[in-house]
Amino acid sequence: PVWSNAVFLHKVSAALNIPNCVLLNIETAAEHTASPARRSMLNIVIVGGGATGIELAGAFAELKSHIIPKDYPEYVHGELTIYLLEAADRLIGTMSKKTSEDTLALLTKMGVEVVLNCAVTGYEQNKVILKNGMQIPTRNLIWTSGVTILLPEGLENAVRGRGSRAVTDEFFALKGYEDIFVIGDASLQQSEKYPNGYPQLARIAIE
Repeated sequence: PVWSNAVFLHKVSAALNIPNCVLLNIETAAEHTASPARRSMLNIVIVGGGATGIELAGAFAELKSHIIPKDYPEYVHGELTIYLLEAADRLIGTMSKKTSEDTLALLTKMGVEVVLNCAVTGYEQNKVILKNGMQIPTRNLIWTSGVTILLPEGLENAVRGRGSRAVTDEFFALKGYEDIFVIGDASLQQSEKYPNGYPQLARIAIE
């Protein structure tokens, strides 16, 4: 599976590990300017255009603009490339269309290469392979794409909603059941404003 070769952002330890891995590759690329692997060291590929993916892409874009040129004089501006890959037709699909459009415009302005409507199908020999045949060499593959829940055996597929989340009512009771409850990112609560479920963000969960 592609994700078995990627760094995940699910824990604090992973959040600390990601910049360390990326900076180590940048440092190696700066020291080995003639290395055939240099391009893969300077490509950062983030899979998943949800809230986590766009925040991470923006953080790396700021790192590229403000930190890298000062800390790595061997770095040539423009060599470091940040890709954000999303299988859907827009970023942060659980939010409004305007928010998605504004986010795309901002990331593009910051220099992030956003690829929409194209799923990742493989990762071989340090190359991310997309459904359209595009290949991106990288040793910095970060997986932030959705959460898939594992439902107990015996439950109908009808309780699954967008992103394989479990459809619940306003009290977190699973659709069609009174004694099974699902909370957190695994729960899909729909409303008139959020027909695809509330965005999986801490602030919204608190509210």
